[in-house]
Amino acid sequence: FAEERKNIRAQFYVSGDDYYEAVYWALMRARRRVFLAGWWLQPHVCLLRTGEGLVTLMDVLRHIADRGVKVYVSTWQEVELGGMGLGSILSRDELNAAHKNIHASTHPESIIFHFTHHQKIVAVDDTCAFIGGFDLCYMRYDTRKFPLFDDSKLMYPGRDY
Repeated sequence: FAEERKNIRAQFYVSGDDYYEAVYWALMRARRRVFLAGWWLQPHVCLLRTGEGLVTLMDVLRHIADRGVKVYVSTWQEVELGGMGLGSILSRDELNAAHKNIHASTHPESIIFHFTHHQKIVAVDDTCAFIGGFDLCYMRYDTRKFPLFDDSKLMYPGRDY
């Protein structure tokens, strides 16, 4: 089926700050294409949160799309229950309107039986991939200190919690 690969580099992420920063740098190094898949993906989630400012996923995707990188996004199209939804249609439409090199879709578009997927994938130029663990969305960011409060307003700016 698939040969075992030797000398691979794997990194395990425990906290959102490490993961989001690693995804940021991997995306910024993209040259040809990026594929993002997730149960929940929010374009305005902050990947970098520093004293110098905030950098959102949308900021990064627009930047790399301007450089000619093709961006493909696939998220689950949720079934809204009790007025609660993930906003996947809004995210899809906003991503598609952001740049001609950004192509977003939701699935399933229509289906008799409803299902969900929980894959979380970021693949960059077929050379680097993040698989499992974190959706690129609100309410996933944390640090290894797991603070109860955010007096700096950098950890959870705006809508995160």
